Amino acid sequence: MTIADNTAGDFGGGMHLEASNPTLTHVTISDNTAELGGGMYLYYSNPTLTNSIAWNNSPESISISGGAPAITYSDVEGGWEGEGNIDADPLFTDPDGGDYSLQDGSPCIDSGTADIDGDGVDDITDYAGSAPDMGAFEFGESSGIMAGDTNFDGIVDILDIVRIVNQIMGSSAFNDDEFTAADYNSDGIVDILDIVQIINYILDI
Repeated sequence: MTIADNTAGDFGGGMHLEASNPTLTHVTISDNTAELGGGMYLYYSNPTLTNSIAWNNSPESISISGGAPAITYSDVEGGWEGEGNIDADPLFTDPDGGDYSLQDGSPCIDSGTADIDGDGVDDITDYAGSAPDMGAFEFGESSGIMAGDTNFDGIVDILDIVRIVNQIMGSSAFNDDEFTAADYNSDGIVDILDIVQIINYILDI
């Protein structure tokens, strides 16, 4: 979910929570403006924010007039205490044009968590790379290329693994789009690590 380019005269340009405790995952809150709490204004509210981005909101990303948000594995401008949180430019592709997907090299790529409830068990299995990304868009999502789907048939299966093995063994050569699909962990290399992660995805491990 993306909450962007909103304006409020008083409180909460992006979100105004009052006696509310929502769970927000993979949310991008950006370019919102208000007198107080440009991104999010909390009035006796305790939201849970995970794998999200709050950036370039004016005058601040989050303002609290009561409550204690639980924020983890998120990119919050100005910083926020919590496990996995960062304070770094997310490198949106084209925020002025409304594109809040992530550019290559964004610090939000692979910086989220698959264990969103903290019980030690992964709750998210459908992501590219070593971990989910922060924000509303998984890196590469906007290209329309499904990670692992090297033959572009809409399914990630053994046929894709065979094609990746052939690529690694040098018996075939991928074009740029095929390479992007094969590079499941987005590390710029197509190798056995990609195959292992694709097998885990197929087996839903």
